[in-house]
Amino acid sequence: MLIEVTTFRLAEGTDEDALLAADRAVQAELSSREGFLRRTTARDGRSWLVITLWQATADADHSRQTPMEDPAARAFGEMAAAAGQETKRYVSLG
Repeated sequence: MLIEVTTFRLAEGTDEDALLAADRAVQAELSSREGFLRRTTARDGRSWLVITLWQATADADHSRQTPMEDPAARAFGEMAAAAGQETKRYVSLG
């Protein structure tokens, strides 16, 4: 199993409700992708975290190569990336 951990802060002026709506759109888009297991979004003050679980690294790689068609999903990426998004990958040991 592959665990993707993405951390970010909201871009200046980003509406939290808009981000959460876009987050739901991303969740809906990913739910039909091969190898997708689960996605969780959390917040600690101004810091945000998204954890995405995939069956295998190849599933996550393929998903990254396939662009998301939903405008809200693209918006989510822009709201996060504009403020210094960082994604790390971990392979589960158990």
